[in-house]
Amino acid sequence: MLRRTYFVVASRMVRPGIVYRVSVMVLQAPLPLTVRVAIQRNGVEISGESQDVKEGIPETIILRVSVVM
Repeated sequence: MLRRTYFVVASRMVRPGIVYRVSVMVLQAPLPLTVRVAIQRNGVEISGESQDVKEGIPETIILRVSVVM
């Protein structure tokens, strides 16, 4: 049986100059994990952030998208 160990929610729409929020929840993990999220355009990262996430505690990772994309 396949068990899901994490849940990630993010908007599909990304607009320049806004704050972009990614919600992350780790469902199963023996230790805290470092979660990295990034937004890429044409294979080039335009914004990225990482954060430690503990099992069962929802976290919001915030990215700022630059005005010039």
